[in-house]
Amino acid sequence: MTPAEPENVVRLQVRTDEKFLPVVISFVEKGAELFGLAQTQGTELTLAIEEIFAYLCKADRNAQVVDIRCLGGGYYIRIDFFLSTRAFNMRAFNLTASVSVGDEGGMEEMGLRIASRLVDRLEFTEADGRGARLSLVKEKAYPAMLKTDSIQACPLKSFRVTAPIQEDLKRAAHLITRTYPPQLIPSFFRFPGKVADMVAGGEYRAVVAKGDG
Repeated sequence: MTPAEPENVVRLQVRTDEKFLPVVISFVEKGAELFGLAQTQGTELTLAIEEIFAYLCKADRNAQVVDIRCLGGGYYIRIDFFLSTRAFNMRAFNLTASVSVGDEGGMEEMGLRIASRLVDRLEFTEADGRGARLSLVKEKAYPAMLKTDSIQACPLKSFRVTAPIQEDLKRAAHLITRTYPPQLIPSFFRFPGKVADMVAGGEYRAVVAKGDG
């Protein structure tokens, strides 16, 4: 059974022909805007996708159809390319391998390295029945917690456990970072807005205990 498609997904099917590059760029720009990526991060993601698609166009002389998916993950945007393993050189996506700048193929693969440095993660996995999936992940930028914030923890005589709203999660992140040693806390807790978006996007589940008073 094919898993249900997430609601926060937009798709584009396009042939690997450079004349379609402006269409792909516009698709990524609009997707980044739709899912709340700031302009700076959106530009970096778009440049990375431009490098990837340009490489695919050069690698596939038969201009096969590629399925491109843009997914909003709450605190990040992910662009997926679904590729045929027969049409493309999978070795090129081994970015730990050395690249030769003395030949045209090496320079083309250099674009993949550039793309990998413009995003937070570049992942290559098998896609069930669909060849391979190349994913580029760009996280949103969040302001760090201010040290002057005056939120304080205090004992509760009684409390209730409830599903949190975003402000509850942000306050909880503040209190946790002020209460526990840094080495015991995930680094993303320094960004309360990110914690809230990670829960909203389904990365984590959370409940909060709130005083009755």
